Amino acid sequence: MYMYSAHDTTLSILLLGLGVFNNLAPPYATTVLVELHKMDEQYYVKMFLRNDTNMIEPPHELILPGCSTVCPLDRWNTLVNAIIPHDWKRECGVSEPFKLSTGALAVGESRADKYR
Repeated sequence: MYMYSAHDTTLSILLLGLGVFNNLAPPYATTVLVELHKMDEQYYVKMFLRNDTNMIEPPHELILPGCSTVCPLDRWNTLVNAIIPHDWKRECGVSEPFKLSTGALAVGESRADKYR
């Protein structure tokens, strides 16, 4: 399991990029769940949104446009390929290697790398 923490604006951008944003600001403690399943030697992706803290209702299923609630991994990869950066320097307009001076980590950098 991988877990990431983000602000509401970051979640909005993720949901917008995936084509499942409802144009409402995500409330506090909103969670986006992306699950990888294996069924009969085939991999599938399922997505959910939990946007309340009462934990009574199950999370809402999200359907990636162009797929179904259970999306084959190959199809998922094809559909999200357009929103994944492939050339960070060109797409972000960065001429020098990206380093953060705050103690936060750059994409792909681990804490072990940072403090060597």
